[in-house]
Amino acid sequence: MSAIPYRSREDVTRAVNAIVTNFEDRGCNAVVLVGSQAILASYDLPPSVPLVSFELDVFPVRLSDGKWEPLKAGTEDDISEEVWASFGEGSMFHETHDFFLDGVSSSTSTLPTDWKDRQVVREMSVYGKQAYLIAPAIEDLILSKAVAGREKDKEWIAAVMADDDVKLNKYFLKQHIKKLPIDDERKAMVKAGIETMLQEHRPVKGKSHTMGI
Repeated sequence: MSAIPYRSREDVTRAVNAIVTNFEDRGCNAVVLVGSQAILASYDLPPSVPLVSFELDVFPVRLSDGKWEPLKAGTEDDISEEVWASFGEGSMFHETHDFFLDGVSSSTSTLPTDWKDRQVVREMSVYGKQAYLIAPAIEDLILSKAVAGREKDKEWIAAVMADDDVKLNKYFLKQHIKKLPIDDERKAMVKAGIETMLQEHRPVKGKSHTMGI
């Protein structure tokens, strides 16, 4: 296997192909990708650090008229376990593609309550049939990582903010903190952390570093 597990848009395509094919008889035509690798839905060549992973966090859904819902055949936990059994660590998929799929659910990542209004949707083809990749917008991904607050999450945020090719809407970051499903104390902590990281990694050129978010 690869010494450094860099993921790519091609890996995401393989994941969508595998999941949609496996769950097609239950109405699946789309895959939601969350976690650090969800940046691949927005950028073909994002920073290298956020791409380092042996896994993609996914769950199958049904997309219709721009809105998605979990599959009705089985609970999200059941489907998550099936994804892991079929495509998880040590599976044939893992051995073939050098990465595996972790079955998660719609509640795995802590995202703003209205993140679906900004979700990224990419159309794909699975053996000639229309399929979709769905992921949170980059600002919502940053907030979910800020809520998690692990060292690897902070490194991910720093790498994304430091890359000028990644377009960030700082106003959205400020507004969306208010819609995180966490208590006010944690919101304040997330706000302070985001402000500090913006000052360090995304300063306004030629202006004061006080972002005031």
